[in-house]
Amino acid sequence: MNKKNKHQQMRHIQSTPSQPTVRNSESSTVRTSAHATVPSAAQPKTTPSQPGPRNSTTSRPTLEQQRAAHALNAVRELAAAPFAKEYSSYVESLPATIVMNGLGQACATLLAAANGSGDRGHAYSALHGHLQSWVCRPASPGNAEGVYPGADSLIDAIVQNGQSKYVHAQAEALAYLVWLKKFSQAFLRKD
Repeated sequence: MNKKNKHQQMRHIQSTPSQPTVRNSESSTVRTSAHATVPSAAQPKTTPSQPGPRNSTTSRPTLEQQRAAHALNAVRELAAAPFAKEYSSYVESLPATIVMNGLGQACATLLAAANGSGDRGHAYSALHGHLQSWVCRPASPGNAEGVYPGADSLIDAIVQNGQSKYVHAQAEALAYLVWLKKFSQAFLRKD
């Protein structure tokens, strides 16, 4: 087929309104209908219903699973603590504080409250410690590293790093707190 005929045929195909148009990586037009797909020669043929082999013994847990596991361990450590109820209450309010004020100010508030005495101080200190251990965790086999890997102090890491890391740390803290909140409601509430 010469270039002129091919060009005319392509113009005819593109003007046909009954079928959706899909473009592949080489910008050639491929028409599909509700019943069949016509792959271009450049596209590999795959069947989505046949996933590749998966070895569950070597697969790494997802980041969401890692968050959940860390939060569950943190909450289980506090199950018998006398300040568990206060901790649970603070976990519930921390995400809103982070959204309104930012991670840096929320951490500063936690640190200030952790200096208090009694159960209140212990609860704030534990919450800050759990958040810091997640966001500042070093890489380990099978687990992803934190936003500030190996940092000794979350507040120092926030102050010493740039805005992109800060935004990432805030998003990661909020995602982690979803799990911490769920598990504290499930295991620490003694109403």
